Amino acid sequence: MKSIRGESLRFLIAGGANTTLTYLIYIVLLYVVSYSMAFTIAFIIGMIIAFILNSLYVFRAPLAWSKLLQYPIIYALQYVAGLTLLALLIEYIGLDKRIAPIFNVMLLTPLTFVLNKWFLLTRAE
Repeated sequence: MKSIRGESLRFLIAGGANTTLTYLIYIVLLYVVSYSMAFTIAFIIGMIIAFILNSLYVFRAPLAWSKLLQYPIIYALQYVAGLTLLALLIEYIGLDKRIAPIFNVMLLTPLTFVLNKWFLLTRAE
């Protein structure tokens, strides 16, 4: 149980840093591309950062670059759900496109934690 709490805390810290960085990238990109393209580019950059942080810091699993090629599987569901939610929040609810990604984070973080833990630890054994 203690390990899960430690992992959860490290996941929140790493995720917070990654989310802040990718959110800033998203905001900057809004000046030059559409919100969906900005989301996509920031998402890809964030996924690479997440792989490194989750492997080395959160779950303390060996960094295997071969897994980096498989890692997008975890985020495919999150990407589709995130982009769909983003469109719903912006287009149908009328939420500001600079604020809507924050809701994605709040709703999708638990799913991402579970998928990361499963992928990085069970595949490493």
